[in-house]
Amino acid sequence: KADVSYIPSSKSIAINKTALRLYFPDNELSNLVPITRIIPYTNTPLRATINELYAGPNPALGIPRDSPIPRIDNLSLNNNIAQVFLPKNLGIFNDYSLNAKNALDSLVKSLTSIAEVNSVQFYVERRIVSEAFHGISIDKPFYENTMPKIFVGYKTDTNRLLLLPIESE
Repeated sequence: KADVSYIPSSKSIAINKTALRLYFPDNELSNLVPITRIIPYTNTPLRATINELYAGPNPALGIPRDSPIPRIDNLSLNNNIAQVFLPKNLGIFNDYSLNAKNALDSLVKSLTSIAEVNSVQFYVERRIVSEAFHGISIDKPFYENTMPKIFVGYKTDTNRLLLLPIESE
């Protein structure tokens, strides 16, 4: 028998709050863990999502504390497409494949969890380019993955059990 306890999620949030779904890498950097963060109400959920990803996960969760995303120069929403403007130099998010894939997936999953966002288009220095994030093709928008998922328990370094969605084929 596992020595864990269940902490249920809130069934509702106060009218003066906003719930954001943020995706952070697990300790093996092989999957993203969805974390709901309640913040004061905002009418700019795209920017709030980016700011909360910059802040990283709560240390009590027992997953890597660093921000999973590079610097974002600007954001906008046009026809339900989140436009993410990146600098030319993405640093480790262009140098290492795991960091790159996690950054891209964290951005796409977190931003498409916002009701008004159907897809994410990346720009580098305000232009659509063929690739970034360690050679990933980014010239077309990324859509939310709608594949069926199986949720499994993921035990973290602080003995927390988080629900981890695994895509089912």
